[in-house]
Formats: sequence, structure tokens, C-alpha cells
Amino acid sequence: MNRLRAEILAIGDELTSGQRLDTNSQWLAQRLGELGVRTMFHTIVGDDLAACMDAFQTAIRRSDLLVATGGLGPTADDLTRDAIAAATHCPLELRPEALAHIENLFARRYRTMPQRNRVQAMFPRGSRIIPNPHGTAPGIDLYCQFQDGHVCRIFALPGVPAEMTEMWNGTVADRLRQEMGLGTKKVHYRQLKLFGLGESDVEALLPNLIERDRDPLVGITVSRATITLRISTLAETIDEANHRIAPIMEEIREHLGEFIFGEDDDELEDIILRLLSERRQRVGLIEIGQHDIAAKWFRQKISESDVESCVRCMRIETIEELCKSSPLSFERTNIDWTEIAERTADDFVAQKQSDWVLVVGPYPKDQMIPILDNLPELSVAIVVCGPDHRKWTKSVRPIGHPDIVLHRIAKQALDVLRKAILESDFNPRA
Repeated sequence: MNRLRAEILAIGDELTSGQRLDTNSQWLAQRLGELGVRTMFHTIVGDDLAACMDAFQTAIRRSDLLVATGGLGPTADDLTRDAIAAATHCPLELRPEALAHIENLFARRYRTMPQRNRVQAMFPRGSRIIPNPHGTAPGIDLYCQFQDGHVCRIFALPGVPAEMTEMWNGTVADRLRQEMGLGTKKVHYRQLKLFGLGESDVEALLPNLIERDRDPLVGITVSRATITLRISTLAETIDEANHRIAPIMEEIREHLGEFIFGEDDDELEDIILRLLSERRQRVGLIEIGQHDIAAKWFRQKISESDVESCVRCMRIETIEELCKSSPLSFERTNIDWTEIAERTADDFVAQKQSDWVLVVGPYPKDQMIPILDNLPELSVAIVVCGPDHRKWTKSVRPIGHPDIVLHRIAKQALDVLRKAILESDFNPRA
């Protein structure tokens, strides 16, 4: 990985207050990665001169490259140029060429330039102008060198996304390539997707692979019970990157094979659709209760008509619908949901409506989700029935943070189906 340490500094009360999402920093971090630079810090600071100066001083000291956005407008709350000048001890100077550009921009729009806009032509001594072809806020390019030899290069760009991206693509990226030798290598990523383990369990099963001084570097992220292992390396070509990453992926598979379901952007529903397509098979999906989580995921992947060609989705809200001969209701706690789900799956396969049937439920009601951890008697049945009526069953407790309970249940169901389809390939009776 490139030894350069980058920081991105976003400025504005609209960001610190949460009124606006900082998408500029995400975009810039991706562009830096393409040049082979690892972003170590994301900082957001409000429109306050002392706070901005402190943020710049801290960033300059700990980073080799600093990209700031916002605060280059003409109003009293636009403080970036003043903060840079104070933090670097480089006083502001008027640049006639910048002023001429701003005046010309107003003239082309048949407007008189307000005097306040002159401040946008003020630059820290020793800095270079980053042209802004369609805006009145030119950017700042400044080297800052300390007595101990540490150097930080500062780029300050407007917060308006269209202007920022144009200035990055038109000037900043080229300067980084030509003047700092960046861009010959870029950060390449591969991902492995896992389900069925906790984050700490994964780390325990991968001895030394998560250490921070490795290359390739392995990182762990979790999103609604799905674990993603990100493997990254700095390389000139994708072939070189894959050559380095492949042994790491193979080692991870050796340790976590049964829990790995896909790569890169794969989700469980993608794998199910792929397996069904390869086998020219169809699955009937029956979700019991108020929700149809898995069905929604399938519909997001492909059109309704295509879903029905390989996944027939049904949602049944009441047990009377599922088993019309029974007067039972969801409020009864002595219902054997696994038995009911098995019978339903058998009937569905017997009617030859699908090669596979997945029954999951009942999903807990919305009002019950916040108290599920205190209701240990509750469980959700998952039943998969194959073409020869062979069954895979699982009973799970609906536990966890309320935000992930439903997603975890649906993913557990899809994972049982995935494993059943794969296992059936090695069962001559299937």
C-alpha cells in the first residue's frame, strides 16, 4: 500500500448538524484510492474559524495529503481560506488573475460583481490556483513543510459537488499524477461474503489474517448479519492484484468454507437465483406473517415476470390460510410451526408447483420486535423440501437488534435453501 496518508476535511454547519450528508468525502476517498492513496481520516468541522484552524493544523501534522471541501464562498461563514492562512502562517494575498476570472464570470452573466466576492480571489502566500471554470470559488493548492521534514500538500475545493468533481478531474488528479508520481498503482479490492458467524468468530478463525501490517490487507464489515471480508492491495494492474489476492481468498475459504456464500457484490438471493438457473429449477417461497422480506429481495434483483419463472412467492398472514382445517391463531404458543411448515412444503412439492419449497415463519409482528429478547419461547420455523421430498429443517430464535431481526430470519432461510441445493448435487437420490 502507498505510504502516503491522506485526510479528507469537509467544512460546513450543514454537515455537522446532519442537515446534509457528506457525499463529497466518499467520492474523494474513492478517487484517492484509484491513485493508490489510502485515506486514513475523514473529518467534518463546522463554520467556526477557531475550529477550522484547529482541524487544518491537526490534519496537516498527521497527513501527507489533505483534501478539503467547502467554505470557499464569499459570505462571512466561508472560512476555509482564513483557516488555512492561520494554520500555515501564510497570509492571504490578492491574486489579480483570480479576481479577473470572477469579474468576467459575473460579466458573462450580465451581473455586477458584489464587492464581497473579492475575498474569493484571496490566496495564502505561496499557494497555487485551482481553476474553477464555472464557479466563482477557485481552489487552493499549497505545500506546507515543517522543520522536521514533514510535508503535507493541501488542496481546498468548493463544496458544490459539480464544481468539486470538475476541478478534481480537470486539475487536481493531473497534478497528483504528474507532480507526486501517483496513479501508476491503484487500490484493488475483492470481497468474500459470509453468513452464519459473528464478527469476532470470523477473526478467531482467521489467525493473523486481520493484522493491519499485511499486504494484501483484510478488513471485516458487518451489515444486517452479513459479514464482508474486504481484501485490498496496491497494484498496477488487476491481474497483478488478483495474483496477490487469490492466495488470501483461498486461505480464507479453507478456514470458513461452509459459511462463504459469494464474492464481491453477491447477496444470498443472487446465489439462489444463480443455482436455480444453472439447474433449470424453480422454488416456491412461502413467508408466513406480516412480512415478505425474501420475496422483496428477489423482486429487487429481477422483474416480476422473471421472478415468477424461477421463484414463486407467496405470503400467508394467518394460520387459517395456511391450514384451513385448523382454528388455531398466531397468538397460540403451542403451535408446532416446523410440523406445519413441513406439511405445507410437502403439499407444494407434491402438487409439482416447484422443484424446491422454502417455508419460513411466522415472522414476529412489528410490535413484538423490541421485546423479542425477553420472549425465549418464540421461534421461527425454516423448512426446505427438495424434489424427492427430502427435507432440511431449522428452528431459529428471532433475536438481535430490532433493525436486523427480520433480515436475519430471511437470510437464515435463504442460507438453508442455498446449502440444501448444493448438498443435493452430491446426493444420488435427489
